[in-house]
Amino acid sequence: WFADADRDGFGADGADSVKACVDPGGFPARREGDCDDEDAHVAPDQPEVCDGVDNDCDPDSTEEELISVGSTVYEDLQEAIDASDGETVFLCPGVYEGNFLVRQKGVHLMGLEGPELTILDGQEDGSVLQIFGPTTVEGLTLRGGLHEADGGGIDGVGAPELVLRGLVLKANSAFNGGGLAGPLAGTLLVEDCSFEDNTAVQGGGAAVFDSATLSGNRFVGNSATVLGGGLYIVTTKKSVALTGNLYSANLAERGAAWWFSGETLSTSGEQAELGVASDCGGAGFLAVGQWQDSGSTFTDNSTVNHGGAVYLEVGSGAA
Repeated sequence: WFADADRDGFGADGADSVKACVDPGGFPARREGDCDDEDAHVAPDQPEVCDGVDNDCDPDSTEEELISVGSTVYEDLQEAIDASDGETVFLCPGVYEGNFLVRQKGVHLMGLEGPELTILDGQEDGSVLQIFGPTTVEGLTLRGGLHEADGGGIDGVGAPELVLRGLVLKANSAFNGGGLAGPLAGTLLVEDCSFEDNTAVQGGGAAVFDSATLSGNRFVGNSATVLGGGLYIVTTKKSVALTGNLYSANLAERGAAWWFSGETLSTSGEQAELGVASDCGGAGFLAVGQWQDSGSTFTDNSTVNHGGAVYLEVGSGAA
C-alpha cells in the first residue's frame, strides 16, 4: 500500500508504503509509478494530451500531432476547432496538412512548442486558415496557402476581430495579401510575426483593410506584382499604426515595403532596407492620406523612377 497525495490510485515512486493484507489506512494506492503525486490528471493510466506534461508517466510516449481542447484529445484539427467553445485549441508539434475553417464563434489556436515545430500546410489548395469569428492565433507556421482572392496564409477578411502573435507566414500566395488578408470591417493586431517569401498582386506579405496595429514584425523577401511588397494598406477613415517592424528585400512595382491609401498612417521605429520598386517608392508609397513618422530608418532601397525611400503622391502629406 502506497501513500497517494492526489488520490489518483497511484503512489509516487519511492513514496512511503506499508505491507499489509488489508487497507492499513492512510495508504490508499495499491500501485506506484505516479510521476506527479500532486496532480490527479497525471498517472500511468492517464491519456497523453497536448499540454507539455508527461500525463501518462511514460517518457517514451509522444505528444506529436496531438490536439487538445480542454481534456479532450483530437487527431483532426478541424474537429478540434469545431468543438471549441471559447476554449484554447492546443496543437502539439507536427505538420497538419489541409485548409481549416474558423466559423462565427471564433477560436484561440496555439502551437504549444512554437512555429518552428508546429506547421499548418495548405498544400497549395486554398487559404491555410479562413476565419469568420473573433480569433487569436499564435505559435504556428502557416505555409503553402494559395488563394485566387484574399489571404493565402490567413484569410481573415470576414473576421470581426483578429489577433496574431508569434506566427511564421511563409511561401503563401493570393491576389490580396499573400501571407495575410485582414478584416474588412474589424480590428487587426499583429505582433512578433514573420512574413517570408509570400507573393501577391497587392500586399505580398499582408493586406490590411481596416483599423490595424502591427508591431515587431518581420517582412522579408515578399513580393507584389503591383502594390506593396511587404504591406498593402487600404482603409476608409481609419488609422493604421506600424511600430518597430522590419522590411527587408521586398519587391513591388510601387511601395516595396508598404503602400498606403487611407486617412492616417502612423509609423514609429520602422526599418526598411534593400527594397526594390520597379516604378516608385523603394520603401514606402503614400497614395492618399497623411503619414506621421517618428524615428524610422530607410537604407539601401531603390526604384527605377521616383522616391528611393518614400514616394508621396500628389495630394498626400507627411509630418
